[in-house]
Amino acid sequence: MQALLADERMRALTVDAADGHRSIRADLLIADRLAAVLRDKGRDLYADFDRAASDLLARGKAEKDVRLLEDIGRSYPVALAVPEAWRTLGELYEETHRPSDAARAYKKLLAKAPTSQLVPTPF
Repeated sequence: MQALLADERMRALTVDAADGHRSIRADLLIADRLAAVLRDKGRDLYADFDRAASDLLARGKAEKDVRLLEDIGRSYPVALAVPEAWRTLGELYEETHRPSDAARAYKKLLAKAPTSQLVPTPF
């Protein structure tokens, strides 16, 4: 499934949803299936990809590289680093006065992040 995500031609395909009444982009379907596999079989299966996403996150943060940070969510949609990548991306967009892009990044963060990563811890 991860190889399919790496192929831009495959990611962009539209496929029939399981209900047969609607279509969905292939990348969204793959991300959903990956999440189900990890939920059922454990995160150990995704360890190599979690490391790759974490490495991209570190580079993206160090270089303040929007492209690298966006690539984490696109290439590794179920990686543990995704919520932090979206948050960092939103902050970078705010710094560069791109509020609509910041809002898009924060919206993705809210859609994907576990609640524990969104609620500040008490002092």
